Amino acid sequence: MSVVISARKLTKAPLGLRYADTQCGFKLLASTAAKKIALISRVNRFAFDAELLTLARKANLKVAELPVRCRNSPRSKVRLFADSAIMLKDLVRIKLDDLKNRLHD
Repeated sequence: MSVVISARKLTKAPLGLRYADTQCGFKLLASTAAKKIALISRVNRFAFDAELLTLARKANLKVAELPVRCRNSPRSKVRLFADSAIMLKDLVRIKLDDLKNRLHD
């Protein structure tokens, strides 16, 4: 199983996200939506995408997926195990915040 598939499973099932790729990194938001989400977002690492999509859902914001073409950089500084552990911790926090209604619209 690849790291990408694992990240997708980690974000899709527990958070109820139904997007093909939650971790793409490319996001385009209207300024009003960006301001709304920026005021309440807490995650600034790899789970940022999952939190953004969760907050958008809670705020009833329209989300559309569009194809993009990108290439991984050979200079990437991703640390497979350490960064995966941090992402998992952030995903748990997002889920707990969601369950406790700390994610506000």
